[in-house]
Amino acid sequence: SLDFLGLNYYFTQYATNTPNFTIPTQPSSLTDPQVTFGFYRNGIPIGVQVANFVYYPPGFRMILNYIKDNYKNPLTFITEQGSADFGNVTLAVALADNGRIQNHCSHLSCLKC
Repeated sequence: SLDFLGLNYYFTQYATNTPNFTIPTQPSSLTDPQVTFGFYRNGIPIGVQVANFVYYPPGFRMILNYIKDNYKNPLTFITEQGSADFGNVTLAVALADNGRIQNHCSHLSCLKC
């Protein structure tokens, strides 16, 4: 049982079954599922690429719906939702932060009923 769930969400990835997966000596959240993660399927990205990540705003709603449907709709706090940038922009561009604003707007708009 749980009192609430805290969700950190940054990006969505495809997961492909890896039948001959070698289990490392130091398991982690990235290796425990024994899958290969990726942002592309058949050469097509799941969403919009920014820096080293591909963002797919509908994935934000999808994970929240999954939690609601499979875990009896617990009280859920979105504790983090963020994006990366290229890190090589001018100070003026960094301060305007239009990419991050767009990222938040697009993800939050997917939560509208």
